Amino acid sequence: MTCAWFTGISLSTATIRLPYPTQAAEAAGLQGKFWEMHDLLFAERDAWVNLSVSDFEQWVTDKAEELGLDAQQFSSDLIVQTW
Repeated sequence: MTCAWFTGISLSTATIRLPYPTQAAEAAGLQGKFWEMHDLLFAERDAWVNLSVSDFEQWVTDKAEELGLDAQQFSSDLIVQTW
């Protein structure tokens, strides 16, 4: 499991949200797309950093589908955290 890859995000605006992008990357990793999700989250940080948890979950699930992931499985892994 990779834990420290979001250190480049300003902690003043994202402290509470840090677990969520990490979980999203790990959930994507279960389908072999960890680095793709990692790169997307960094590239599109401004799009998600101020979202509520529920809005982030919807946003990141849509992005997971764009990456070719099984969105239903991704959502399940994101919520259940089977990793």
